[in-house]
Amino acid sequence: MNISRLIVFLVMILNMTGCGSAPVTVTYVEGKAVINMGERFSWFWKKASKKSFDERVELWNEYIEGKYKHVYDSMIWQKATNPNWEQDKIQRLKVAFELYENASAKIVKTYEEFPVDLKQLSDKFKKKFPDATLQGNYFLLPFAIDSKIAFVTVFPGLRTRELEPLFVSGPDMLTLFTEKKDIILTHELFHVYHMEKMGIEKYLSLLQDRSYKFVKAIYMEGLAEWATMEIQGASLVSQTNLELVKTGTDYNLDDLKVFNTTPTAPMADKSFLSEVKAIAKNKNNNAVCHMMLNQADVELKHITCDDAYDLGKEVMGYIVKKVGLQRTLLMELSEVKSHVHKYFEERREEPKIKELLQVL
Repeated sequence: MNISRLIVFLVMILNMTGCGSAPVTVTYVEGKAVINMGERFSWFWKKASKKSFDERVELWNEYIEGKYKHVYDSMIWQKATNPNWEQDKIQRLKVAFELYENASAKIVKTYEEFPVDLKQLSDKFKKKFPDATLQGNYFLLPFAIDSKIAFVTVFPGLRTRELEPLFVSGPDMLTLFTEKKDIILTHELFHVYHMEKMGIEKYLSLLQDRSYKFVKAIYMEGLAEWATMEIQGASLVSQTNLELVKTGTDYNLDDLKVFNTTPTAPMADKSFLSEVKAIAKNKNNNAVCHMMLNQADVELKHITCDDAYDLGKEVMGYIVKKVGLQRTLLMELSEVKSHVHKYFEERREEPKIKELLQVL
């Protein structure tokens, strides 16, 4: 993310006093700024729930995007890199509105509970990593249906105006993963921790580094997977087997327990779920590790994001055990590459490992 975009986002955040009837609230959890669009979402859906689809889109544009349009254009619709963003937006909103019809109360509850969730997860995180502060801005906004649930980037802070971690999450998407929420958020919290240990400028440079692309995926995401396993006893890939986050591949319909489950209102029909899956597949190239895989110098025909995350967890666990966490957190990619290569050489007869060695 370039500095000009950061400045645009800063202007957006500083004006988050609301437009229309419902404000965007800012609360603090142990110094962490939680910027919460929950009240606006609730207010929007009360207005939109009985309207036609076109009227709902108009209300969405006015009261959800509104003055935050630049945020949506860049982070959610990704207009700069997606020539089909308008069609994608309509498809995603159609499915999102169906989700809201069935689960709006649960989505609002997810917004309301986030500060408590953040406090509890931070406390649990710090038991494993006592030097963590996890300071930064935590921004909750409706994602519509997306291939991502949460992500971390950098952003000028509300108080200091200096670059800080920005943790962005969509409570509508989190509601699809209620039972996995702690796993998902812990994975992202580790990125915040990694950023604070490495330093913002160096971490930003790492994000923008176009060398060792697959190694970077192994390093950043694999390390977060390892840490999540250490803290929660499960990692992101092992828990979200529907893989909406990464690949949109096979998933367990029972995971999507967001709908009213009365005898006359069953959970969710498969047509809704298939649309969710289709959107994930369409957008998977925007996922972090897919961008890294697609930029690799050698084509990876059989390697998925599952491999980058799952193998990454194994490799980074191996490196942490060998050199210690603090050194691992500060490694240059060239050093990571050397360790990864040694680890893979020991398993080079495995088909996927043999293919991965082509890009190391």
